[in-house]
Amino acid sequence: MRSLTNLSLSFVHITGDELGFLLSSSFSLEQLDLSCCSEIISLKIPCLQHLMCLKVSKCDILQVIESKAPNISSFHFNGDQQVQLLLGESLQLKKITISHSCVLRYARVMLPSTIPNLETLTIYSVLDEMDSPPMLPSKFVHLKYLNIKIPRWTFPPACDILLFISFLDACPCLETFHLHAPSRRRVPGDSIFEVPSHLGRIPGHCYDNLRHVRITSFSSTKLLVQLTCHILEHTPSLECLTLDITHGSSNCSDRKIGKCYVSKDTLVEAPKTLEAIRTYIEGKVPSTVKLNVLKPCKRCHDVDYNFLRC
Repeated sequence: MRSLTNLSLSFVHITGDELGFLLSSSFSLEQLDLSCCSEIISLKIPCLQHLMCLKVSKCDILQVIESKAPNISSFHFNGDQQVQLLLGESLQLKKITISHSCVLRYARVMLPSTIPNLETLTIYSVLDEMDSPPMLPSKFVHLKYLNIKIPRWTFPPACDILLFISFLDACPCLETFHLHAPSRRRVPGDSIFEVPSHLGRIPGHCYDNLRHVRITSFSSTKLLVQLTCHILEHTPSLECLTLDITHGSSNCSDRKIGKCYVSKDTLVEAPKTLEAIRTYIEGKVPSTVKLNVLKPCKRCHDVDYNFLRC
């Protein structure tokens, strides 16, 4: 195994001890990918100098990942349960994609101190997280790209805008922020039009390096409108703001043929969302910022966009 550079195990009945024995002689290993290996409780990776990429997905009973490999630069974890990460000093680790229960709180509390040189963070929240991450002094000192994805129907109605501000305030070098907000069933009081109120300025840091912001599945919910206004008010460096109300659906112009798909719920919500953008957001966009509103196309869908200037 001295020449092995890439090891991928999927649905393999192998224990943590057996895998450790295999890895101990794989001195040239550069990438390790484990998927659905349901007998591993503890994953221990020896000091493999060439290992740069580690991916672990759906290993149901996994509890601990301990690595002594000093040069891992990319780590991907996907599971239903939270695991204990012991990644050493992790000085080379700059890119993380992580998904498990309570991942927003975990990422905000644990990662700034354990992964000090992190530059790219992608978070998939798999369950409702009713409590916002705390407002901590710890920072993602080098983080430049933050991507938060929340799956369909799991966005908690009581979700606080401070959940997202907590992350933005912790990233002084952040350049790109992408939020995938889920489409979800309408609940009373979540629309900016149902309980009209003055969108007062929310305290927060100034995001001096943030240049690109994209919100996918943007809607007229009060939280998303407030968050967008907050970013506009605190980001003098902003260059481009993209509000995608199509939920990231493929456009007919991208596929060249056929009709682009947009759900019925999206078409029903589209006029309200566009009105919210016109009423609360459009007037706050500086002339130096490019505002992109991605909406169902007129070719495939009958939606009136004449009142929207952007």
